[in-house]
Amino acid sequence: GALIALAPVMVSNNTGPAHIAAALGTPLVDLYALTNPQHTPWQSPSRVLYHDVACRNCYRSICPEGHHDCLSRVAPARVVEAVHSLLK
Repeated sequence: GALIALAPVMVSNNTGPAHIAAALGTPLVDLYALTNPQHTPWQSPSRVLYHDVACRNCYRSICPEGHHDCLSRVAPARVVEAVHSLLK
């Protein structure tokens, strides 16, 4: 938690460290798997990145389709752009 609190911005998927960053107010770029809309960061500076897929909101921890398109199709340039926008 202390390292996350010191970070100027954090890049993470939607797991525990992302929620720690949100709780600490650390700006967050969240690579979001579209599994559960309740698990996006709340009340903190953030950019939630994903690629929309028909299987969104599946509520599964492991991709039931086996393609992981909601994450693998997020272009690295979008991640860099999101980080830059939070650093401004």
